[in-house]
Amino acid sequence: MKFMYRITAFVLMLTICAAFCGCAVRLDPAAPMSSADEASIMGFVKDKSPSEVRVGEYIRLKVRIKSDCEPYVQWYSSNPDVATVDSNGRVDGIKEGEVTITAKAKTAELDFSVKVKEAKVQALKDSTALEGNDTNMEILAKNLQNENKKNPYALLVNLMNNTIIAYTYDGDGDYNKAVRQMICATDANNNVLKEYDYYISTKERWHKDEDGRYYQFATSFSEEFRFCTAPYTEEGAAFLIAEEYNKIGTECTKGDIWLSAADAEWIYLNCGEGTRVKIYDKSLSPIGAPKPLKLTENSLSMKWDPTDPSEKNPYKDKVPTFKGVDAVTVKLGGAFDSMNGVVAVDTCSAESTSGILVDGSVMCNKAGTYVISYYYTDSLNRTGRADRVVTVE
Repeated sequence: MKFMYRITAFVLMLTICAAFCGCAVRLDPAAPMSSADEASIMGFVKDKSPSEVRVGEYIRLKVRIKSDCEPYVQWYSSNPDVATVDSNGRVDGIKEGEVTITAKAKTAELDFSVKVKEAKVQALKDSTALEGNDTNMEILAKNLQNENKKNPYALLVNLMNNTIIAYTYDGDGDYNKAVRQMICATDANNNVLKEYDYYISTKERWHKDEDGRYYQFATSFSEEFRFCTAPYTEEGAAFLIAEEYNKIGTECTKGDIWLSAADAEWIYLNCGEGTRVKIYDKSLSPIGAPKPLKLTENSLSMKWDPTDPSEKNPYKDKVPTFKGVDAVTVKLGGAFDSMNGVVAVDTCSAESTSGILVDGSVMCNKAGTYVISYYYTDSLNRTGRADRVVTVE
């Protein structure tokens, strides 16, 4: 009997074990998360962005995503020959066409359609002069169309800061709307009368003075004195006396008012006979005092006024450049100083570390390629730009 009990117990135990083994719970593998669900969890959506860019220019495409997910975002261009994109969504136009820019975070993707248009032609500025506010310039535009033959301008020579302010008239006929301010060299010996009304009379394309030197765009406002350029050794734009040109912005003349070639030409062309001229000695800068250009041994030429209208002017197409903006590689998690070692070089080759603007940023905690742009506007009102590639790896 005991043996039979043992056999029965053993069979029962085997039955129970088999029952438990056969009833083991098996879970099906989890379904993969969809891209839409992943985007929703990360808060990954398009932000308002432009859809067009010109060749040679750039735009920034933007997405919204949770801050802790920002390192996941990667950018791609469907055709880098048409437009490139950096790791911050900056899109540079390369040539005309259409391209799709894709922002990808994990498996989620957002597509931006971008059209690249033709490059915009921009004429380089050729004067250190500053213009008045929009309202005054609108008033000037109306006055220039006025058929009453009233002189559109009156000129105020300010001895306090060596500038000339051109005014146009208001609705009452008073010349009190400042529209242009120019830097100049003024009388050093009180030869011109202050607070006295002079009037523009004769004009000469080239004037030869008693000292044997030549002056461009000479516009007389008395029998003795005139608005004109700094002197030249000969009648010709390539014979400028740099030492005298560099005196613009100071008191150094015997009564004449020296300006850059562009500003002397502006008066020569725009201020007709009878235009009133007054000499003041007061601090007055309704527009803001412009700065003179200086020629040095590092300049492209010491014989040319950088503002001269001649097609032969070697400065005609020159714009500010930069030093220290070569491509650089930054270690992931490191630091990057965008201004370290960067120097701007103006139209006349003078160097400066102030006034440089930087557009763009580098995420040192996210591997990728970043493009930042440097801008600098010099005293000639010309702006130079340099793009710098920063690789984080």
